[in-house]
Amino acid sequence: CAAFCGLTGLASITLLAFQLALVLRGETTWERLKRHHLNAAAQLPPDERPYDRGPRRNIAIFCGCEADPGVPKWCEGNQGKLAIRPAAAAAAAQ
Repeated sequence: CAAFCGLTGLASITLLAFQLALVLRGETTWERLKRHHLNAAAQLPPDERPYDRGPRRNIAIFCGCEADPGVPKWCEGNQGKLAIRPAAAAAAAQ
């Protein structure tokens, strides 16, 4: 029984640490596991995390102390408008 409880506790702590790291990076488990495919489909650089607001703000959003903008960082302040990434907008303007 002690071994089972120890293994279950270790697994729970490991999962908690993984999920906390995801919160700090501002990404979901799905984004972490499928980053390459999601970014390729959205025409983003391979290491781009569009919902990352920095560790402090990510935790504030997660805890409910700050409203979740619900949009990628390049769209903040543009709700209701057609928002595209700044790099794409600059390329389109030329």
